Amino acid sequence: LRGDFLPTDVNNWFGSWWKSIWNDFRFGEVTPWADFSISGDWLASGSDTTTYGMVRSQQMSYREFAVSRSSALVESDSNQTSIRAIVRHKEGQLKGDLSFPRNTPPGGKLLSFDFNGDYPLNEGRRAFGPKVEKYLADFNATNLLCEASGSIFIPLDDASGESNRTHCKIKISTDQNASLWNVPVKHIHGGYVSYENLVTSGRFPSIGLGNGMATLDFTSEKQAGNRILDFKFDLKGADQSTFLSAISRAKPFSPETRKLIGDYVASDSDSLGKIDLRIQAKGPFEDFLQFTGTGHVRLIEKGLQKVNLLGGISERLDAIKLPLPSGSFSFETLEIPFRLESDQVYSDNILLTGPLSKLEAAGRLNLVSGEIDVTSKLKLIGNLKIPIVSNIISLADPLPKITEIRISGNWKKPKSEFVTPLDKILSPRKKDK
Repeated sequence: LRGDFLPTDVNNWFGSWWKSIWNDFRFGEVTPWADFSISGDWLASGSDTTTYGMVRSQQMSYREFAVSRSSALVESDSNQTSIRAIVRHKEGQLKGDLSFPRNTPPGGKLLSFDFNGDYPLNEGRRAFGPKVEKYLADFNATNLLCEASGSIFIPLDDASGESNRTHCKIKISTDQNASLWNVPVKHIHGGYVSYENLVTSGRFPSIGLGNGMATLDFTSEKQAGNRILDFKFDLKGADQSTFLSAISRAKPFSPETRKLIGDYVASDSDSLGKIDLRIQAKGPFEDFLQFTGTGHVRLIEKGLQKVNLLGGISERLDAIKLPLPSGSFSFETLEIPFRLESDQVYSDNILLTGPLSKLEAAGRLNLVSGEIDVTSKLKLIGNLKIPIVSNIISLADPLPKITEIRISGNWKKPKSEFVTPLDKILSPRKKDK
């Protein structure tokens, strides 16, 4: 056969298996060109039947994956049909191999693939069947530069899924709009995802997130009816507001957690702070409030005393009118090593520092209710250039008494209070006068 024709024109020659191959194809106005050699007894089971040839097409689509031009070498015998193709689409070019078995028994191989090039993930998500589509559900991208290989098997009626032999490996990079678990990212370089033995794992060594740089390692495994996610995440140099706005959409977070983060972003939208974040945690993918783990967050910004979580602490300190230089209670760096236990975040060593003073604190935050309970201690640091007063006690006397400050209530509008009331702190000074 040589000339312009549709593959479906010869459906009746080869039986239902041939017809089923083309169910997901849609051809445009220009009919494909082909040159084929077909031979054998196609009605006899197990006979030596072959098809070999070349196909060239223009506008067409496969499972909604639009192709502007393609050329393919097709080989078919009594065992399988294989295709080696070069596909051009609006985002670039893709080269690869596909193979389909002639007969697929229960639990047998449905499809094998090996390709590289530009893959328009969002448009081509369905191209490799519902299983691969499900595995890629957490990733979105207009176009990926990728290398991929794997085999898709029909699952048996196995509740545990242990008989599923489906596996795939994908290397991906992109400089276009993309997202991981619904979190928008600027770029992904050197990413790697694999699926085998019911475990999905991945490593992303370079992710552009919140105008900073992040790395991510994860494994996702089905255990006792839940999908367990175990991950390590490290972010450096991100803009605080941009980063928090991005992760407020994160799919693993519960609606309550997403709302909590979104409310915080709205309350501090003019922040110019930089944030570093490191976290390692594990829990059910569908409920972030059940995760446990550890981490560390570092925030650098002038005017940190304005942050809601601090309960207006600088204003309270300045109101005491201590004989200290102006700005003694301004803070620029916040560091919080923490541990995550379900809906509670605990920290035993919160450190808030500025040019002349620092707060050391410990406490907890409830991610559901937003309630905080933090106790802090105030200290002076560095060399203070303070004019000589009548005697040094005028500085030293009140300071130890206000070292303990408690911050409590809801994080949106917390309150700060001195463990020792102000009237008791200042009364000795009044007596001195």
